[in-house]
Formats: sequence, C-alpha cells, structure tokens
Amino acid sequence: MKVPLLNDSWVFACTLGVLFPFVAMAQMSSGSYRIGIDSMNGGGGLSASESYSQESTVGEIATGDSQSETYAMRAGYQQMNSSFISISDGANINLGAMSGITANGAQGDTAWTVITDSPSGYTLGIQATSTPALRNIASTTQVFSDRVYSTTKTPVMDAATGTSEFGFSVSGSHIVNKYRLNSTIDWNDDGNTVQECGLMYAADLSSSYPFHCWDGFSTTTKEIVRGGPNHPSGTQTTLRVRASNGPNHLQPSGTYRATLIVTALTL
Repeated sequence: MKVPLLNDSWVFACTLGVLFPFVAMAQMSSGSYRIGIDSMNGGGGLSASESYSQESTVGEIATGDSQSETYAMRAGYQQMNSSFISISDGANINLGAMSGITANGAQGDTAWTVITDSPSGYTLGIQATSTPALRNIASTTQVFSDRVYSTTKTPVMDAATGTSEFGFSVSGSHIVNKYRLNSTIDWNDDGNTVQECGLMYAADLSSSYPFHCWDGFSTTTKEIVRGGPNHPSGTQTTLRVRASNGPNHLQPSGTYRATLIVTALTL
C-alpha cells in the first residue's frame, strides 16, 4: 500500500493591533484568550464595502524590513502576522501478504511531525483518493470495505463474518477527541465506569491504550489532529492502518493499494 504525502500549507492569520511611538508592548493572555501581537497608534481603523475591507493605522514609526543571519523582522502594523508550518514526510506502509480464505489481518504504522508557530495552532487531516480506499489495482470491483466508525473500543480491528474491512486509528498528544479512548469517572466509587471512544468530559486513556478507536477513510478530509503552537520541537502523530478479512469470506487474490493524502493547516 502506498501512502503519498502531503500538503504543506501557509495561512496568514491577521490580528488587530495598533502602534504608538515609544510605548513598549508585551503579549497579553489569560486562561481563555491570548493577544499574540498588539500595538497602539494615533488613528485608523476598519472600513469596508460590498467588495473590499481595509484595516488602516496612523502614526507609526520604525517600520520596514530588517534581518540578520538568524532572524528576520518586518516591523509595522500587522507586518509580522504570518505563521510558519511544516510537516515531515511519513513512510509508505507495506502490509505484506495475507490470506484471502481465512480470518486474518495485517497492519502497519507511519508517522508525521508537524511544527508550527501559529498562535491559534494547527489541524491535521487525512483523506483517500478513492472509495473504498483499499482496492485491487487490477480490478474496479475487488475491494476492502471502508471501516465504519464506532465509539466501541477495539484494540484490534477485525472484520465481521462474511466481510473484509480496511480502517485506521491514530495516536498522539494532539489527536481529536473522536479518536481518544475515554473513561467516565466513577463518581460513586462502585467500580461502574464506561470506556468508549469520543466521550466528552471524561478521563483520557489514549496514552495508556493507544489505537483503540477505529474509523474508515473517505474522499472527504477527516480531521484527526487539532493542537496548539509547538515550535520548535513539533508534535508527532502516528497513523495505524489495518486490513482484515473476516470469517467465511473469500477475498480475491491480487495487489491491493490505498492512496492517502495528509494535509497540515494553520488555524
């Protein structure tokens, strides 16, 4: 199975600000909000028409571009509001050979590291180029069905009787709640808890029990990661894919391939 990657993306996030001569400004934040870039000035503001909008300022000094071997600065109103993002190149996954006449499966992993300095963070999405995603390269009808998402925890994704399935699970500190294994809190101390994928307001078990929440690919992008700024170290996300042939199912022999697209975007 070949997994070609990816789309690096540049998105420029503008933050309102003004500049006032000789006033030192600093980044302001609270538990809920952060002003990444601020300034003070003597005038200007937002103006708009049906076709255009404009933000202006009056009274700036010390504007323009300057740089050294290590840094670059664009001084002035909204000049520095661009965001950087990069994504590593994940390896192709080869699932090897599996039997098409007995119940069995094959799986493999690949990973990406996303680095961004965007104050709002980033998102990572994945999609397939075909539906179903995994198909015989010599046939248009011989395929593995795409896994249907379920909140039921599944340590190993196995196809049901009479079917074959192809799906994925993800692991990492920034994966969205849909792919996290959660546990409800035992408020009564009676041992009664529920462990499911995507529970809201529940304890996160994903770091101890990764790859327990499975989904199928789609030609529509599915968000798998949403995180905050992480420059310079970045954050790694691991993708696990699995092909499974269920009991009493004959999967025709051949070379099967899925082509996936992974896209990282700043928010």
